[in-house]
Amino acid sequence: LSRLNLSMSRRGAASMYEKAAMGALELARHHYANKEYKEAAALFHKAYKIHPLAEFLFNAARAEQRGFQFDLAERDYRAFLKLEGTDPAARKRARIHLAEVVETRARFSQMKAVKPVPKAPVTPSPVVTKPTPDAGWRGTAGWLAVGIGATGFVVGGALFVVAALDQSRLDEDLDKEDSAGLKILNYDEYGERQGDIDRRNTIAWVAAGAGVALAAGGWWLLDDAGSSTSTSLQLRRNGFALRWRF
Repeated sequence: LSRLNLSMSRRGAASMYEKAAMGALELARHHYANKEYKEAAALFHKAYKIHPLAEFLFNAARAEQRGFQFDLAERDYRAFLKLEGTDPAARKRARIHLAEVVETRARFSQMKAVKPVPKAPVTPSPVVTKPTPDAGWRGTAGWLAVGIGATGFVVGGALFVVAALDQSRLDEDLDKEDSAGLKILNYDEYGERQGDIDRRNTIAWVAAGAGVALAAGGWWLLDDAGSSTSTSLQLRRNGFALRWRF
């Protein structure tokens, strides 16, 4: 969080508005330190409404970004950048975080758009297909493709999680300062670590996409190949069961 220093006159007590803003600010810092980002963002907004300092708006956007409220974070970062007379270093950080928000939201949208592999329809009676001359190799290839595809999808999902954790740690390091008040993480180090995260996300997309394609192809092979009387689909109380004798 950017550090704030609300100057107050030593000649008299602070105004009621300054006291209210300081109270909201301290409580917001408490929630932010405890990773209660939605509550922190609401209190930063309250402080900004009482005492319209640009730092309050920046901190609200930062809390919303950490709390995965990407639409609100983008709105507040853009509002902060429209303000005049703000610190150039803070504006630079706001542009970096705004780019992160837009990119992360796009990735989440792509993940939600991935459709699961359709399941075979359930029938009330056992389904027994007639054997075909090439059913053996198709069945073997189908099961192999489904297994490899499922593994690839799981690996891709795990890489997404690792990349998200690395992104969170990078965001935290970007906020850290040394004893002299200087940023520990410089722009070149930030770019290098962000590049590693982007590459990991790319590999995750390739693995997950290939896994879905292989699983779908394997399912098609199993459905197209058919089987002998050793394979049947039976209806159960809680779903269906696939019986396979070999």
